[in-house]
Amino acid sequence: MNFSKPGNSFSHEQEVIMNLMKNSLEWIDRNLHRFSPVRSGDLDEWDVKSFSELCFLYIHLKHWDHPLTENILPKWFDFLRFHLEHPVFAQMARKRPISSFPFVFPYLKLRSGGYRNEYYEQTLEMIERWGYFKSIEVVPYRAFDLVYTYWKSGWLEKEPDWEKLYMDTVMARSQNSFCIDVDSAYSITHTIFYLTDMGNRPAPISKLHFDRSIQLVESLLIHYWRIGHWDLMGELLINLNNIGYTNTLLLNGAQKAFHKVWRNNGALPSMRTPQVINYEPYSEEEFQNCYHTTLVGLFYCATTLNRMNSAVGGTHHVSYQTSS
Repeated sequence: MNFSKPGNSFSHEQEVIMNLMKNSLEWIDRNLHRFSPVRSGDLDEWDVKSFSELCFLYIHLKHWDHPLTENILPKWFDFLRFHLEHPVFAQMARKRPISSFPFVFPYLKLRSGGYRNEYYEQTLEMIERWGYFKSIEVVPYRAFDLVYTYWKSGWLEKEPDWEKLYMDTVMARSQNSFCIDVDSAYSITHTIFYLTDMGNRPAPISKLHFDRSIQLVESLLIHYWRIGHWDLMGELLINLNNIGYTNTLLLNGAQKAFHKVWRNNGALPSMRTPQVINYEPYSEEEFQNCYHTTLVGLFYCATTLNRMNSAVGGTHHVSYQTSS
């Protein structure tokens, strides 16, 4: 979605979102070195996780083509590519085939944007030849994640059966939100990410399931708003953008509450704490507490602008298949 066409004017709501997005992009950029998967020297699990999540954000921002990201994304790509091609990182999928997915995930995300690397292509062929897909046991939404990522990268030629994958998830099986814990809530938000391709397509599920998913997200949004779990609140707001949500009373109230959480430097804390913690700006402590929710905040900003400016997530965008 390119909003930079000459003569574009922005509403007050759009300007608010764009200012939040600008600040968070700058915060990520100033902390870019902390996303290195090899910064601790031993491929720490959390460093690999944060690196992968930055890859996920990068490729979607690249696809949406927002003018605020025009100058910053080439720098991010150079950073991501350098670390992908770092031998210590690149070799890990072959050294640890049982846990290879976290190490090929960043490459698969960049592959979906046209990047190719011969070493990784050979690694993917090895993993497939070794029977990786038939040898792992994962929870349903993680299976969805794996299949979606491989398909989105172009590695899988045949489009998967999304509804079949969906029917195994917590989101499809849950009767109400009372029994949903934090892990299950993240399962639901990620299932909607994959079903809608982050809002780029209608969810390939029946209207019955679609309507129930809206009720589920509404209930969870109110709960995590109430307890101040800003990370999940942000992901649930992204979900509402993804599926074309139209209840402006709930959406506007939740958005305003979420906006108030933003720190002046663009960082977003993960949750409310009993006492206000004043992190030193751009410190390691601030990064560890805020990086994921700040990535979520950028996704929220981008999908909100998409919803405001195009058919993606708009009220005329029907986000479910017509069969029931």
